[in-house]
Amino acid sequence: MHIRVGTSGWLYPWNKGGSLEWYVKKSGMDAMELNSSFYRFPYPNQVKSWALTGKSLAWAVKVHRSVTHTHMLNESAIELCDKFLKAVSPLDKITSWYLIQLPPRFTSKLLPRLNDFLSAFDSHRLAIEFRHESWNDLDLGKIQTEGTVVTADSPLQSGKLTNLNRQLYLRFHGRTEWYSYNYSRSELAGMAEMVAKSNARQAFAFFNNDQYMLSNAKEFKKLIMC
Repeated sequence: MHIRVGTSGWLYPWNKGGSLEWYVKKSGMDAMELNSSFYRFPYPNQVKSWALTGKSLAWAVKVHRSVTHTHMLNESAIELCDKFLKAVSPLDKITSWYLIQLPPRFTSKLLPRLNDFLSAFDSHRLAIEFRHESWNDLDLGKIQTEGTVVTADSPLQSGKLTNLNRQLYLRFHGRTEWYSYNYSRSELAGMAEMVAKSNARQAFAFFNNDQYMLSNAKEFKKLIMC
């Protein structure tokens, strides 16, 4: 199984200089989930710099919220997503996933809209994260994608692995508390064991729990590589 582990961004207190270069050379991670792109379209010079400095990393790029939250994958969202993909195109060659995080109001009743959106793109690099519980009971085979659905370890759902198309994308938000949560070794070991026992071809794991993300990511990487 091909495994990559990283954090959801690099501008945190554990990176005192705040540089991507430090993350590449000193963090011990081999992947990066870009979250800032959810809040604003990055400047062209930023994207080019990230692509150059972070060329050894496997990237996941979070799609802008205008696509997922404002227009909720409608026809206008398809046009906006095209613009977004062009804006981050310098990263494309080293991007393994584009993350589609949907809002809580995007329920499973909107499955047809989701499938229409997916059909407009090459879906094999799209990872979809749901935030409404109605998706938990849906037959994932109804999602018309060659990509995958995110396993989001959070207060909404934990201890369950989503393995679609033999591809795993894990996001660690905090088991019982959002973001400010320090995973125990046993919690990380439990998730690592589930990944190891799965039939996935590849697994990407990103930690999105603020000050604990790097230390937890390092521990998880040790466990998963054993």
